[in-house]
Amino acid sequence: MIPESVLQTIEENSGQQVDSSNRVSGGSINQAAKLTLTDQKNYFLKWNTSADQRMFAVEEKGLSLLSLAETTLRIPNVL
Repeated sequence: MIPESVLQTIEENSGQQVDSSNRVSGGSINQAAKLTLTDQKNYFLKWNTSADQRMFAVEEKGLSLLSLAETTLRIPNVL
């Protein structure tokens, strides 16, 4: 289940409510879900309540660097 604090943060920052959520495979370390907000846009959410707080910041930096590469890969935006 997605922690209530995570859902509140998403709703406060997006101005939308979470309309639906479905668990998806996100790897062996993290929990993951596909979210649909009330604007009907889909998002991939990844969370880990026991990870070092720096983990996602480092991952965000890596995704940012990957987005600079000339590639046909789809690199997700971090919100």
